[in-house]
Amino acid sequence: MKKNLMIFVAVAALVALGFVGNDAIAQGGVQGGVIDAEGNAVPGATVVLHQIGRERGQRPYRAQVETDRAGRFNFGRVPVGNYNIMAGAEDLGRARDEIAVRQGQITRVRLQLQGRRGGDEERGVGAIVGIVQTPNGDPYTKGALIVLQPMQRQRGERHRQLTTRSDREGRFYFVNIPEGRYIIQALVRGGMAVARIEVIADQRNRVRLVLRRVERGDQGGRGVPRCPRDHY
Repeated sequence: MKKNLMIFVAVAALVALGFVGNDAIAQGGVQGGVIDAEGNAVPGATVVLHQIGRERGQRPYRAQVETDRAGRFNFGRVPVGNYNIMAGAEDLGRARDEIAVRQGQITRVRLQLQGRRGGDEERGVGAIVGIVQTPNGDPYTKGALIVLQPMQRQRGERHRQLTTRSDREGRFYFVNIPEGRYIIQALVRGGMAVARIEVIADQRNRVRLVLRRVERGDQGGRGVPRCPRDHY
C-alpha cells in the first residue's frame, strides 16, 4: 500500500512538472524601442501589448509598460500568439504594429511616432474606455469585435480604423486616440451596437454599447468587418 502511494505521488509530480514545462515553453518575449519622427528616443512613452486571434474560452493577454530613459521597453513571459502593439506619447502621437510572439524567442520591434516636439498642429490624444452590454444590461462575456473610425479625416492624415475585442467582463479600451469625433461599433454574430463618441484630449472618454439583434435582411454599412463566430 505504501509502495503504491509513493508511485502515485511520483507520477503526480512528473505530470505537474510537465505542465509547468509546457507553460514555460509556450512563452516568448517582446523588446524594442520608441522613437520620434526625427529618430530620437522617446522616454516615458506608453506601450500596450494586446493579444489578437485568441482561442475561444481563453482570455486575451494584455500588458502595458513605459519606455525607459533610452526609449526602450521590454515584455517578458508573453504567451505565444499574434499581438497588436501600440505606443504613444503626449504631443508626439502614436504608432501601431502587428507582431508574432514565438516559442522561446525574443520578438524585436521599433515604433516610430510621427509627431514632432513643439509642433503647433499636433492634436492632443485621449483614451476610450467602454463596455459592451446585452439589452438586459448584463456584460457581454463572449468577446465582441470593437471597431473605431473617425467621422472626419484631418488634412494629411490617413483614414485608418482601429479594432480590438472586449474581454470577459465586456470591457475594452483604446489608448492615445487623437481628439475628435468617432463612430464606434460592437459586432457579434447576430447583433451589433453603434454609437458616436467625442474624444477629448487627456481624458478617459467613456462609452457604453448596448447590443441589438440584427435580423436577416438588415443592411449594414459598407466596409464593416465580418462578425466574429461568437453567437449573440
